[in-house]
Amino acid sequence: MRPIIGITTSFSQAIYVTEYKEPRQEHQYLYHSYVKAIWAAGGNPVLIPVGIEPHAGVEALRRIDGLLLPGDVDIDPDVYKHPPCPNQTRIDQFKDETELAIVQEALKRMMPIFGICRGIQVIAVVNKKSPIQDIGTEIPWALKHNNQDGDLNALHEVNLREGSVLRSIFGTEKISVNSWHHQAVGEIPAGWKISAETSDGVVEAIEHSSDPLIFAVQWHPEAMLDSDPSQLKLFKAFVNSCLQ
Repeated sequence: MRPIIGITTSFSQAIYVTEYKEPRQEHQYLYHSYVKAIWAAGGNPVLIPVGIEPHAGVEALRRIDGLLLPGDVDIDPDVYKHPPCPNQTRIDQFKDETELAIVQEALKRMMPIFGICRGIQVIAVVNKKSPIQDIGTEIPWALKHNNQDGDLNALHEVNLREGSVLRSIFGTEKISVNSWHHQAVGEIPAGWKISAETSDGVVEAIEHSSDPLIFAVQWHPEAMLDSDPSQLKLFKAFVNSCLQ
């Protein structure tokens, strides 16, 4: 039987008001690539809505075997008591409330978790660490990590640390990944370690020193499955961990 993988959604209203200049009916959304990746890896994806009450997401933990945190907009810096940076993207307060509550509880239960892009920042914030709000501003010597407005197929190398779960999953020292993020993990939370980083020192993945598998990456493996099928290994490792 396929393990049940909960995936948090996002709230739509801000998109239509700011980008399409017209109000439309509110709805939940999730990019289909996440659903396809979980199914291809052997999991059964179910969506966890935001915008109800945070405890509704926590309640969903009793019915799932693992939690996937997808990428999306920035976490509101008010959550971690920082002023907004000049390059802040949209924020989704409903998503913040639900994800922060559900991740806090999932970590208490030691449930398998896979964070992608924004998901790695959610994990850091739950562990009382502030993200790097904008790489270009705070690390001006860094590689270009945010190619969202340019070449969406742009790749850069990441170094997989020896002894890390990611190194064992890919079986190699380096991989090439897409780069669509302007934020990154700053200080590493206690009980976590760096799994991967770029040559400029920007953290690209972290993992918890526990079993089952609890980890997060900064890139978007769900968007690389056609161009680099090896990225499916991340989803398979996660889904397999949910069977234990």
